[in-house]
Amino acid sequence: MSEDRFEALESKAAFQEDLIQQLDDAVIAQQRQISELQHQLKMLRSEFRSLENQMPADAPEPPPPHY
Repeated sequence: MSEDRFEALESKAAFQEDLIQQLDDAVIAQQRQISELQHQLKMLRSEFRSLENQMPADAPEPPPPHY
C-alpha cells in the first residue's frame, strides 16, 4: 500500500471517529432532554389528576367568557 493511500485512510478514520463522537454526544443530550420531558409530563399528569379530583362531580359548567 502506498504511503499516500495509507495517509488517506488514516485521515478518513480520524474524521469518522470525530463524527461518531459528535453523534454520540447528540444522542446523549437528546436522551437527557427526553428523560426530563418525561419527568415533567409525569408531574403535570399528577397535578392534573389532583385538580380533577378536587372538582365536584355534579358542578355545572360555567358559561363561556363571551356571555
